[in-house]
Amino acid sequence: MQLPKAVQAAAKSSDDLQKQLNDPKPDDQQGQDTPLPEDGTLTQQGPDTLNPDVAPTDPAQPAPDDWQQKYLTLQGKFNAQVPRLQQDIQHLQGQLSSLDAENKQLKEAATQPKTLDSHGDTSPLDRATISEYGEEFGTLVDTIEQLRSDNASLSTQIQTLSGDVTGDRQAQAKKAYDGYLGDVSSKIAALGGDFSVLNGDPNFLNWLRQYPEGEAEPRHAKLKRAEGQQDVTATMEIFTEYLRPTQPQAQPNLAPNLQPPTAHSSPAPTTQPEGRMWTRAGIAKFYQDKVKGVFKGRDEEAAQLEADIHAAPGEGRVS
Repeated sequence: MQLPKAVQAAAKSSDDLQKQLNDPKPDDQQGQDTPLPEDGTLTQQGPDTLNPDVAPTDPAQPAPDDWQQKYLTLQGKFNAQVPRLQQDIQHLQGQLSSLDAENKQLKEAATQPKTLDSHGDTSPLDRATISEYGEEFGTLVDTIEQLRSDNASLSTQIQTLSGDVTGDRQAQAKKAYDGYLGDVSSKIAALGGDFSVLNGDPNFLNWLRQYPEGEAEPRHAKLKRAEGQQDVTATMEIFTEYLRPTQPQAQPNLAPNLQPPTAHSSPAPTTQPEGRMWTRAGIAKFYQDKVKGVFKGRDEEAAQLEADIHAAPGEGRVS
């Protein structure tokens, strides 16, 4: 680090004084060779006036030069100025460190993209400051302001469209669910049941809580899963199981006091019920096929089979 100018001047002055001390002027040497007598008068001394018996006296000491005073003065100034200069240097170093930190923060902020708040507002720009950079910079700032305004408008439009899309999705979901309930209700009505009545029927609700044989979950869990998936077929399997007609066991008609046939008499012919024989599994399969749409386009055939199923228990054609 370069020394202050005041310190350099003091050092140069000190060097000059030291040089003068090391190289005295010729005039000073001549003045020292002829000291004045004590009375201040000069006397000419010749060979006859010299007294060899008298010892020579020491020459008078020269008057001290003022270099010591100058040196002490400069030394005092130096000692007074150096601490102050050191404080100034420390202060400048602190300012430099602060400016360096601010510069670093500004560089980091410049590399990060600026984001707008929810209303698209940012800190306003100082137009007086902008004018100092010229017309082109002002045009650029106006363009940026316009982009900010457009961005805020687009954000509002996006929020509006998002709300509309959400509303449309909810409406579509409700429409799909209503269609699912309509299909289930119509199919239950075809089985002779009423969807709204079954929802409040204690017997039906208690039946849903039961576990079917060989299964690890109750019926209402299967019904809830089918409803969540809006699966009409899986839903109707549960309602069909509950609404399918009961098939009572045919009671044998035991005639009292039956007489064994004689040797000449022929055994009474055994009467077979007319019509199709139905099983519980066959009846359940018919309704499952009907729900799945197997009889689509064959409504008349399906109606005849269903009527025959209703008549079969009374005619003993259910095994």
